[in-house]
Amino acid sequence: MTEREEEDLLRESLRRVQPPDGFADRVMARLPRQPWWSRILLPARRAAWAPALAILLVAFLGAGSWEYAQWRDRRLRAERAHEELVQALEITTEKVQETKARLFRPRPMRGIL
Repeated sequence: MTEREEEDLLRESLRRVQPPDGFADRVMARLPRQPWWSRILLPARRAAWAPALAILLVAFLGAGSWEYAQWRDRRLRAERAHEELVQALEITTEKVQETKARLFRPRPMRGIL
């Protein structure tokens, strides 16, 4: 088969073909009349899902609240530790300055001669 024959065969295979009469009506008749989500959450199934969903929601909210409380406590402890460290450094700086002032204050000279 030559390249020209292959192209002709491909062109013939890919040409547009009109669907038979009534094709769209048959396809539409096969589609469900209800929206997709209503099939998932039918009234009978909704009753079965509701308690499980409620339990899951309560569990997630409880776990999230507990985790947030833990995070908040850690943050408060870290802030308190930071404040205590700053205060300790201020006291230490003050004491070092006092000691430095005592060591380097001028003293009267005694009995050089």
